[in-house]
Amino acid sequence: MSDVKLGCQLSGGIDSSLVTWLANSNTEKGRLESVSIVFKNKLFSEESYIDRVTETLGIKTHKFLLDNEYYLSNLEKSTWHLESPLNHPNTVAIYKLSQSAKDYVTVLLSGEGADEVFGGYKRFYDIQYPFSVNKLLTELNKNLNSPSELFRYCFDNTQRAIMSNSYMTPYLAGMLKRDFSRERALSDRLALYDTLSGSEFDKQVKYEMRSFLPDLLIRQDKMSMAHSIENRVPFLDNEVVKGAFSIPEEFLMMRKSPHGRNSEKYLLKKIAAATFGDDFAFRDKMGFGIPVKEFFSDEKFREYMNNQVLPGIRHRGLFSYKVVSGWFENIKTLKYTEMEALWIVISFEIWAAIYLDKCYVNSYTSI
Repeated sequence: MSDVKLGCQLSGGIDSSLVTWLANSNTEKGRLESVSIVFKNKLFSEESYIDRVTETLGIKTHKFLLDNEYYLSNLEKSTWHLESPLNHPNTVAIYKLSQSAKDYVTVLLSGEGADEVFGGYKRFYDIQYPFSVNKLLTELNKNLNSPSELFRYCFDNTQRAIMSNSYMTPYLAGMLKRDFSRERALSDRLALYDTLSGSEFDKQVKYEMRSFLPDLLIRQDKMSMAHSIENRVPFLDNEVVKGAFSIPEEFLMMRKSPHGRNSEKYLLKKIAAATFGDDFAFRDKMGFGIPVKEFFSDEKFREYMNNQVLPGIRHRGLFSYKVVSGWFENIKTLKYTEMEALWIVISFEIWAAIYLDKCYVNSYTSI
């Protein structure tokens, strides 16, 4: 363990809770502290689970509220530090967490990487078992205007694998860019996937680690280093990863587990259940969600969009202004996939204004 002040980035989820438990077991009593982001909107807050972990382990916790005012005020700052479009709305939350944690810790441990290494995403099941009624209904809803996409989902296992972690469906990408080429978008992914070996599950794990995980690690590193916090990821230790690949698939991805449902990351959940209870370990996965619709519906954010972001999108001409402005106007009724696509365009425009147009750059060079 580190000689410096050590903390855990605790979301209340399985992965960060296990990291906190293990760190606490190997740290002198009273030295370990946890830091967490919470929201006013309880639908996005796992504060009760954070409390269960810290109370069970007897460690000190620091909880920081992320509200719409902070979110808007730090969208551009977070983009400047990441040096690329924000790949996920929760990037600002990690920026906030690191900024606030600096008063208490120097090194943070996070649960990043567990989902990729131990098969924790629901999409791992969707790839292996695509024909469940619920999944087909979900895909039908996502691709209602594109029957060909639904057909490919059902009958093309490779496409399911390589598109499962994409931020946007090909159909929505085509709406945003008339010259979008689905074949070109798939080619690089296919080139990577074709180099992988092992079972379908092994290939998907390797694909996630090579394609999706690097963006998450860059986000963690740059948001924490913006505030001189060192972020470490125990689940990505070489020995842990090697060990994970030696575990039989049925212990990681269990169909119809004793808890009455499919269970991704089953082994980790069983370990967590021993300390925190079955109701803690086998609940629905929330992830590190952000109430984006709520934040984006704020009057100040709407003003920011109408005065800066939307005019920039129209002037740049890369994406359909009609589609983007229509989505934003009807943000409260957007589907999840449309919201993700809108986020991508907004974050790209903010990045382009800072790094291509050199707007606001003097505001961030001293951060």
